Amino acid sequence: PSRARIEIKSSLRLSLLGNSCVWCICKGLNLKIRVDNSLIGSLGFIMPGRSAGIIVVGDEILKGQVKDTNSHFMCKRFRAVGTKVFKITVVEDVVDVIAKTVTEFSNRFDIVVTSGGIGPTHDDVTYAGVAAAFSDNIVCNDILLEYWNKSLSSSLEEGARALSSIPQTAEIIWANTESVFHADTKGKEVKTFPVVKVRNVFVLPGIPQYLESLFVALEKEHFRSQGHSFYTGRIYLSVHEESILKALNQSVEECKDCVFGSYPVVNNDQYKTQITVEAESVGQVKAAEDHFKSLVSPQWVVSATDDMTNPVY
Repeated sequence: PSRARIEIKSSLRLSLLGNSCVWCICKGLNLKIRVDNSLIGSLGFIMPGRSAGIIVVGDEILKGQVKDTNSHFMCKRFRAVGTKVFKITVVEDVVDVIAKTVTEFSNRFDIVVTSGGIGPTHDDVTYAGVAAAFSDNIVCNDILLEYWNKSLSSSLEEGARALSSIPQTAEIIWANTESVFHADTKGKEVKTFPVVKVRNVFVLPGIPQYLESLFVALEKEHFRSQGHSFYTGRIYLSVHEESILKALNQSVEECKDCVFGSYPVVNNDQYKTQITVEAESVGQVKAAEDHFKSLVSPQWVVSATDDMTNPVY
């Protein structure tokens, strides 16, 4: 037929090769199919979404001294590029703890991002933790050392060496951003920052300004789930959750390709409950919304306004 629909199930292994094509390899068969990304839409491919885990490193987070905004930012950006975050954890500045968590996350998720713990001080031990997770050695990388020597004054040679000491098998990704990270020793603004990657683990700094700029710079090539998107619809209701429980349960049972969420709202004159509907297509979301609305009184449904699209909590 002129238009085929191909679903990649668990029996197929999908390999993403840059931004130009994907390989579909069928286990048990000597079959390898190359598909250009430009043809994915026309072929009707259902691309499997990638999974992600976030590890926040820092005693200051656990002590409540610093508020973690990085994980919230990354969850939003991951979702915007079609990748689902399954787990976030915060760990202390201890090499063994970091190593154990990195090992677990690396084995479980397609993408792992750490934030924090990569400075030059004694408690910056994320690189050591990642190295330990993969039974790797910490070495001083000459390319990084040259970068940091140009970026830091000669009196900070020890700091430059500490920042350049990374897992031996690490890959360095040079992220070009719109933000200025620092000025080099000649006063020139530096907008390129080295991101260390070991296997599927990306090690990012904990400073929110830096992390956000770097994540945006990396997301299209490294974090995106090709051909995969999330869509969310919201229904606002003037009644409490108890009143719509039956309709909600029926909708969950009927619309199995959607994920429903129910959130009670307090101290709000406009609505008392927000229902979210999430799916991989606008059509699925719309059908599920219509189904739910058909099961409740039309008088309960509140028309959305701009100030109602903010988070309920």
